[in-house]
Amino acid sequence: MAKSSTLTPRSFIESAAGPSFGGAYLVYGHDEYIKSETVRRAVERFMPREQAGFGIHHQLGSQTDTASILHSVQAIPMLGERVAVVIHDAHKLASAHKARLPDRMDDVAGPSLLIFVGPPEIDRRTRFYKWFTDAGRAVACEPLTASQAAAFAQRKLKAAGRKAAPGAMARLLDLTGNDAGALASEIEKLALFVGERDTVEVPDIDTVAGHTAGAHVEDLVPPLLAGDRPRALSLVRRLVAAGIDPAGLLGRLAMHFFDLRRAQRAGTRQHWELARTLRLPGARAEQLVEWLRGVREERLKHATEHVADAEALVRSGRADPRAVVDSLTLALSGTTGVSDKRSN
Repeated sequence: MAKSSTLTPRSFIESAAGPSFGGAYLVYGHDEYIKSETVRRAVERFMPREQAGFGIHHQLGSQTDTASILHSVQAIPMLGERVAVVIHDAHKLASAHKARLPDRMDDVAGPSLLIFVGPPEIDRRTRFYKWFTDAGRAVACEPLTASQAAAFAQRKLKAAGRKAAPGAMARLLDLTGNDAGALASEIEKLALFVGERDTVEVPDIDTVAGHTAGAHVEDLVPPLLAGDRPRALSLVRRLVAAGIDPAGLLGRLAMHFFDLRRAQRAGTRQHWELARTLRLPGARAEQLVEWLRGVREERLKHATEHVADAEALVRSGRADPRAVVDSLTLALSGTTGVSDKRSN
């Protein structure tokens, strides 16, 4: 089989409507919501309208085997000609079955569709996964970038029959980050909250999403770099309240700032070039480029040193991790902040 690049969710979904579409595919990646939506929409486009609700088989990787999978694919469909089989948690298939399946994958063709929903990352050296990547039948579902998240949120809001007032969309993205599942959930709640109004205002965002939206450690990086103390402190409180271990929070912050320094030293603001130079995934390189916009080299240098000092202090056992996190947040997000001489 000729080598081919992985498919995007959009190209996979669009292809699924073709009259001769079929065969075996692997859907994998870090974003569970995007994986779920990709599979759902592809199956919907693949299956004729009159067959909706029929001819679709769902199995769990831990509870199936090669024979069961192939039997489902070859089953005579009800009320139509097409069959779709979805194997969830494909990485939990027994090793013996993952070893056998590549030899049978070429037998799966239209009008049958077999989708394996895989793990966040795949080992391309493994024969099972290598079959999909070599055949160009692997669909990578990676987290949204900042620009993709904004476009995704706009589409969801429009689909709900709503529009965003000036500043409302930026506020929503501030609270949810780039997580597609969190954005979809918050927009659904906002559509119900505003009732008959067609416009979502900033106070609506604060009322609905401000108390419920998830937060991630990476969401802390932009306000720390920008000196946005209220936003940074609010995020730290939410992260700790959600059960994030302060020591783990510091470790992940250290990783982000270390990568930022590497990216800054690379001397390029082209994310594709940065990805190649530092051997980073494209989404990660684009995220680093976005974070670096407008950040002075000296400020980032001192910020990285502050984070490293804080992490070392916690590892030494000489300080309470929560107190160190609070102190670090105040130091990095202050008006003068990390441009001053660092201190412990």
